[in-house]
Amino acid sequence: MPPPPVKILTGLYSDGYSLSATYTNLTVRASASVAGTAGLTGAYAATGEVGGVGLTVGFSATTHNAGHISGGVGGEGGYGGYAIGGGGGGVGGVGAVQVSGVMVNTGVVVGGVGGVGGSTSGSRIGAGGQGGIGLYVADGDFTNRGVVVGGAGGQGGHGGYNSHGSGGKGGLGVELLGGGRLTNLGYIAGGAGGSNGDTSYAQQGFGVTAYYGANIVNGSATVTSATIAGTFAVEDILGVITNFGTLSGANSGSISLGGATYNLGLIQGGTVGAATVFGGIFVNGDHANHSATIDGQIGFVAVTTYHGGGATLVNYGQISGSAGPAVFFRTAYDRLVVEVGSTLDGVALGGGGTLEFGTGKGHVSGFGTQYSGFGAYVVDNGGVWRVAGSNTMVGDLSVAAGGGLKVGGGHIPARTGTPAPSLMVEGAIANDGVLSAVGGALIVEGAVTGAGKLVINGGFAQFDSTFSQRVRFGVGGGELV
Repeated sequence: MPPPPVKILTGLYSDGYSLSATYTNLTVRASASVAGTAGLTGAYAATGEVGGVGLTVGFSATTHNAGHISGGVGGEGGYGGYAIGGGGGGVGGVGAVQVSGVMVNTGVVVGGVGGVGGSTSGSRIGAGGQGGIGLYVADGDFTNRGVVVGGAGGQGGHGGYNSHGSGGKGGLGVELLGGGRLTNLGYIAGGAGGSNGDTSYAQQGFGVTAYYGANIVNGSATVTSATIAGTFAVEDILGVITNFGTLSGANSGSISLGGATYNLGLIQGGTVGAATVFGGIFVNGDHANHSATIDGQIGFVAVTTYHGGGATLVNYGQISGSAGPAVFFRTAYDRLVVEVGSTLDGVALGGGGTLEFGTGKGHVSGFGTQYSGFGAYVVDNGGVWRVAGSNTMVGDLSVAAGGGLKVGGGHIPARTGTPAPSLMVEGAIANDGVLSAVGGALIVEGAVTGAGKLVINGGFAQFDSTFSQRVRFGVGGGELV
């Protein structure tokens, strides 16, 4: 069989380009420039016309772009009189549309600039048009090794008394629909917000928005420079986000609605929360990666349940909140899993959810202070955690078989006058593992049940309700009340 026909673009295409169904492969050479047509100026007081699309591939095909593709500029808003006011600027055109198939970008794809707002002699001034989407993928596989940026927002119009209209919002970098996959090894960003003609600018566009099962991968184990940026860097609904590089948002680095996020790089954001979820699962780092970071004024936020489930955050890495909590839960369905080697810079507000400790040998402190508002506590099978400092758990504790919670150090401390570590549990304990008071104090207000045991070695244990556990005293002795 002959190879599928290939269309090759070189030179200038100033009226956009739409691939004919004759071809199943398109190559845009580095020498090519494809630009959508500019939108027309609006009629009297009317909104400007939308800019044209730069490149259109309206069926399943394979596209390789090494050139420059851009959407058309939105039309200027129509002039309006004193009473009616100027029309809004037109929306910038989409840079490229790939309905289905495969697209690989090593060049530049950018949305069209929003149109300038219409002027008026009065105070009802036309706003600048929104910037165009950089790339729209309906159902396909897109790999970016170059640059994809949403169009800049249009400037606001001019009015009487040296006044100005508001600037247009920056355009979305990439919009990805269900079934699509985005692999970014380059740079993707929302377009810059438009000016009001003075010193104020509208917000930057989102970096990537994906819907209904789309898969987003930013970077790789060997390409950690990959970046997605915007007011919200990534917004994904019921899909999967995997980050090896940087997701940077003025408000939030990532928003996931009911999907899954795996962060092995950096997610940073501002006021909303560096990482924000509506249910689903979020894993920060892994057993071999404790440098994965979530960093913002607020670190991680679980906003509410989505599709009936809470959020689960598994942290192997670093989470910080510079002006608020590092972790902010709101419902009893939410769960924070603390893994050995993880770091929390700031407080974790539990919202009535569960605080769980994973496998391995770790240290923890700050129950009631750094960790507050949790309704339940769990130690997993294979997890042995030592508690330091003065702590209070408000809620029930469950220790799995093969797990252990040790109050105090690994040895009997010398009598230095330093207060011994302590843990008060204002609830019940279901213990199938090992509870230990090694030079520390364990005080439990509720019933202690299960097939586990208690070890006291130079420590103190007090139980104010039913206690049905085996007890073993170490060489250091201790006290059981």
